Amino acid sequence: MFEALLDLVQTPTLVAGATGLATGATLAYWQLRHRLTRQTFEGREHLLNAVERALRGEPREVFELLKRHAEDPDAPPSLYFAMAAALRRLDMTERSAQIHRALLARKLSRTDRIRAQLGLAVDTLEMGRPSLAEDILRELPRSVRKHPSLLAVRRKTAIEAGDWKEALESTSLMIRNGTGHNKSDIADVYARMGDNALAHDDAKLAARSYRKALRRDESNLRARHGLAEVYRLEGRTSRARKHLMRILEDNVALAPMLLPAIRATLSIGSSRDQEKYFKLLEKLAKDERAALWIGLEQAELLLGSGKTERSKELLLALLVTHPRAFEVHEAYLNFLIETQDDGEVLKHIARFLEIASLEILRFRCGNCGFLSERTFFDCPRCNRFGRLTYITRGHT
Repeated sequence: MFEALLDLVQTPTLVAGATGLATGATLAYWQLRHRLTRQTFEGREHLLNAVERALRGEPREVFELLKRHAEDPDAPPSLYFAMAAALRRLDMTERSAQIHRALLARKLSRTDRIRAQLGLAVDTLEMGRPSLAEDILRELPRSVRKHPSLLAVRRKTAIEAGDWKEALESTSLMIRNGTGHNKSDIADVYARMGDNALAHDDAKLAARSYRKALRRDESNLRARHGLAEVYRLEGRTSRARKHLMRILEDNVALAPMLLPAIRATLSIGSSRDQEKYFKLLEKLAKDERAALWIGLEQAELLLGSGKTERSKELLLALLVTHPRAFEVHEAYLNFLIETQDDGEVLKHIARFLEIASLEILRFRCGNCGFLSERTFFDCPRCNRFGRLTYITRGHT
């Protein structure tokens, strides 16, 4: 029965979460309980084991246990929903979506059909086909589409599909329903709208969208960064710098990416602008969290202006205060190569490789905890903007 169910669908698709393993397994058990006699107690035990393993976080074992019972021609839909949830946890996206499609080909109750549609919509969204996910969601009854529990899925789907009208509508409904959302979520939609316009070289629409976002939430870093980029493209460097500085003040961990952008808005070859930039760095250095990045930036500028001894002194001081910070060792090694100090290069390479092997994951998303060896504006996992934190063990 299980393989026949999967054979009903030929199109490969992918995955994401809709129902919990333990809940699905428990529902499947209770729907089967009236068929389980004393002679089939072993089957009941397997289902109870599935619930137990789900609670332990063992999705593969859950799936194997449930699969055996799916061969029953009268197996309830809840059993298949539990299997789909197990498959999602195993990153077996294609088979999860196949189960939802196959269920939709069966005669189901209204509730189960809606549940299967929701599961398939989330599967499709996670596989990177937001437009198709939107089409699936539109087939749901209007009363279901307005349900508070579904609005977040509608919003995420619309944003990824670039359907800004739907994104704004679903976000507004979320705010109206008192789900903990507010105007900052509306601002986030406008900011993403601006990103989309900028990616399509429509600077005018991008600027308008970013400004709408900032009117609703002036702390929206995505909109502020986007508006700075628009100003930079238009040659309005002073305004671009103002917005970049505002972002840096909100989160100094973004300094590795923002400082070069701020520097690009100044003519460092000009002694006046160079002095202005150094004063800016001195001001930022008062924040201990920014000291590492400011020091590295100052060392690079000193080296570029021919003040090699001062640059070296600063880097050596950073090696003392941040002995296990990968970036400092990298900068010092580059300095030695640049100044052709071959003897010191050979001595420092071993230390550099040791640090490089230890400090792989150096950055973390302050929202979801995602770890990365590289800096990022947008978190690859939760897509929140500007939540980067620096976590190297040697950072003080």
